[in-house]
Amino acid sequence: MGQSAKTDYYRTVADLIVNTITSAKIVGENRKLTGLVAGSVTRFVRELDNESGDEEQGDALLDFARECIDEHGAEHVPNLAAALSTLAATRA
Repeated sequence: MGQSAKTDYYRTVADLIVNTITSAKIVGENRKLTGLVAGSVTRFVRELDNESGDEEQGDALLDFARECIDEHGAEHVPNLAAALSTLAATRA
């Protein structure tokens, strides 16, 4: 798929995280939304792993997602932050 697919993954992940944090600031963290976002990030990471043949690009996307959460308000989505930390730990 190439570079455009990678760019789409990053934009999609950023949008999902920002929207989830924005929602959480208003109504609190939503368990279902957290699960959907964590599942989407996991799927995108695995797709990048499969496309590239190694885990480097998937790891980079996961790092980006975790940085995005930290930047926009991890305190509002502790379960999402924990889910992505767990994913990172299983990949180490």
